[in-house]
Amino acid sequence: MENAEKLKNLFFLMYNLIMIKIGITGNIACGKSVAYDIIKSLGYCIVDCDDIVKELYNNIDFIAEVANIFPQIISENRINLKILSGLMFSDKQFKKSFESLIFPKVREKIIEYFENTLKNLNKRQDVTLNSFQSLIKSSEIKIFVIVPLLFEAGFEDLFEKIIFIQADENIRYERLIARNSMLSDIAEKVIKSQISEEEKIPKCDYIIKNNDTLEEFKSVVEKLLNNFI
Repeated sequence: MENAEKLKNLFFLMYNLIMIKIGITGNIACGKSVAYDIIKSLGYCIVDCDDIVKELYNNIDFIAEVANIFPQIISENRINLKILSGLMFSDKQFKKSFESLIFPKVREKIIEYFENTLKNLNKRQDVTLNSFQSLIKSSEIKIFVIVPLLFEAGFEDLFEKIIFIQADENIRYERLIARNSMLSDIAEKVIKSQISEEEKIPKCDYIIKNNDTLEEFKSVVEKLLNNFI
């Protein structure tokens, strides 16, 4: 029994060492949500920071904190997303202040996600040498996080590898208008508000292009995952 417990502890220590934390980013309308669906369908562990942010926006304690600092974006005890969005794109000082509040909280949630993944694995009872060898070859050692503002938030240190989804600006512009029914001038402002692809790409380990069809993009994503180092 004692040897089994030692083996289990060694198993999870080794898993922690070989676990690959992968950040996926890209500028708006590049296809991050599509990538999320593809990766999740293939059985990998993945979380989207957009979902983390949505949870925060509905968290009573966070709403109270926001109300204390930014009362202008609170309506009926909730965060008014329309007002928030408008200020994020029109007021640089507000944007900087709001991001300084929310980025650390998102960072905490990402770290919590990594820790919970390990805890869930710790509940496994099938700890043998064969199961460990199988785990090394499985999807479980790769943990993905979709982080739209990875570089803007300074989250690079959280990941061993970073994947960038690249799509030409004119294509992202068209997608943004079609997807959000956004006016052309607003779509242009949204695109220009982000750090350029040219500045981000050299900081990434892998580049996935998404200028073509969904089928082609899915094929490229699957090929990368199958050959991921």
